[in-house]
Amino acid sequence: MINTKLQRKIGTVSSNPKGFGFATTDTLEEYYIPFHVMRRLITGDVISFLPEKYHQPGRASKMQVGRVVLVSRKESVVLGTTECREGEWFVLPDEPCAVKLIIKGLSHIPGDVVIAVTVPAATSLSLSVVVTLERILGVRMQPDFEHEYALARQGFVPHFPPAVQSQELQVTKDDPSDQENRADFRNIPFITIDGESTRDLDDAVFAKKTSTGYQLLVAIADVSYYVQEGSAIDKEARHRGTSVYLPRKLVPMLPESLSNGVCSLLPGKDRRAVVACLEIDEEGVLLSATIERTWIQSIAKLSYHEVTTLIEAGCPSTPLPLAIAENVSNLYALYLLFAQHRQERCVIDFEEPEVKLVVNTDGSKALRWSHRTVAHKVVEECMLMANRAMAHSLLKKHGTGLFRHQPVPTEVQWDALKQWCATIDVALPVVPSLVALHNARKAVPAELKKRAELYIRKVMQPAQYAAGNSNHFSLGFNEYTHFTSPIRRYSDLAVHRLLLQNTTPSARQLTDIAEICSNRSKASRMAERYVWDWLKKTILFATVPKTDVLTGTVVAQGSRGLRILIEGWQCAALVPATNLKTQGYLWSNTEEKWIAPHKPSWDLGNTTSLKLESLVIVKHQCDLLISLTDGTPELSV
Repeated sequence: MINTKLQRKIGTVSSNPKGFGFATTDTLEEYYIPFHVMRRLITGDVISFLPEKYHQPGRASKMQVGRVVLVSRKESVVLGTTECREGEWFVLPDEPCAVKLIIKGLSHIPGDVVIAVTVPAATSLSLSVVVTLERILGVRMQPDFEHEYALARQGFVPHFPPAVQSQELQVTKDDPSDQENRADFRNIPFITIDGESTRDLDDAVFAKKTSTGYQLLVAIADVSYYVQEGSAIDKEARHRGTSVYLPRKLVPMLPESLSNGVCSLLPGKDRRAVVACLEIDEEGVLLSATIERTWIQSIAKLSYHEVTTLIEAGCPSTPLPLAIAENVSNLYALYLLFAQHRQERCVIDFEEPEVKLVVNTDGSKALRWSHRTVAHKVVEECMLMANRAMAHSLLKKHGTGLFRHQPVPTEVQWDALKQWCATIDVALPVVPSLVALHNARKAVPAELKKRAELYIRKVMQPAQYAAGNSNHFSLGFNEYTHFTSPIRRYSDLAVHRLLLQNTTPSARQLTDIAEICSNRSKASRMAERYVWDWLKKTILFATVPKTDVLTGTVVAQGSRGLRILIEGWQCAALVPATNLKTQGYLWSNTEEKWIAPHKPSWDLGNTTSLKLESLVIVKHQCDLLISLTDGTPELSV
């Protein structure tokens, strides 16, 4: 029954794999879209509708869309497989879509994965729409297909458009003899510390003792000199938002002639830099911060391994000049002071191994794991200090700026953590804080440490770029921005411009940049996660015998089954619901967990023994299925 008193609403459509969908309004109200309506809609469509009540036997009534009118259909990217039926070509989309997608102008073997673009529409609500071909990715099982697919799915293009290629030829015709209005810091023995294969060197550092403590100079590539706001290169960099680092593949934000060339702080090369000059007292407290546009010349490119060896062994693996050794010694002394402040802020460190892809001589792939070294931590703390100081400078200069903001846990998240902590007699205060989380973590019994870590992770909200909100909860900072990587992140390039210019952008301009940078940062993480997840699962299944008994930790559960993080692989596999049911477990909607009579229920942090069963690849999804060897959850330390 339609309630005629209800007003029409505007909502954005999202599809569900089962064929129905939802319309979400600007106020985040959700309205159900039944299958027969979704047959004419595509994810991203904006519709006008009259809310209706609908009833399902045994369930409370809900609201659905009625009398739907298509307001707009924006141009959107579709990935799918080509198919030819009776001389007409179609794209079978990877994502849920009941509308038939007709593609024109194809003449090749069906089965290729393509990138297609929907044509914008204003009023049409039909069972089929025409899409245009943008690019052919090829067949799914070709080598490294997951890389190209991940990039395409998140809107990253490996090549640069002609306008950018043309402009970079002019931009990179550099004359270092042109002194401009820059301070000359080329007599300062800066060093870069990075990965052995890194070529886009954003930052160089120098530290020395002073009468009041230390001077720390953090030199950052002056990208804003080469990339003028509004230029073709700038527009493309803004569109990309970030560089994407995939295993053995880099999609840079800037053309390589800039990112690996004139902007990169290569040793022995005169380079334009923006230097944060930080005066720090003997307790590691920032006394003052200034910013200089300079010329620098790094005297050495050191790897994390070389610096770690110098710090831990007291001598380098190969002889180094005294200036480098003294610099590293002072940087390490500063790190110790900064690390003490980190402890005082009660920052919680989740140490996870980093993974690297290794391709053997026979073409087979393997994964190599490593942990962060002391050199990684030295560089990180120096960059954190520079970012924090520049956030303060932004506020001092403009009263606003572009910041990296992480909000405190929501009330719902905090209450859920409080309830769990109460079950193990650990108290949390009403107001969220890092100190409270740190104390709770210390109070948790040893056998529940891993479970507590998972619950604590759940309350940590994602960090976003924001205009005017500069605090970062998990770092314990009231002022924080991203300043140190303008070669790789558009946010940092925007921050450089703010620091170096006198005019203050409008709130709208800052909000737009923050939204773009947040969205593209998330897209980059999604692409990287997709590829690594694919590689971990396929390599694990190919190399580990199916008879081996593995160990894993429960990281999530739902009606489909348990998600288990396999120890030593940092890879989440699925125990299907059918496997759990054979062990006597049933899914409880009220408790949102798998329970069984006379058995402990499954919970986050439980460990279990498991075996590999199968690798299921359907379209763009890769799932590793496992089975339990004994079906009993165990506590995990």
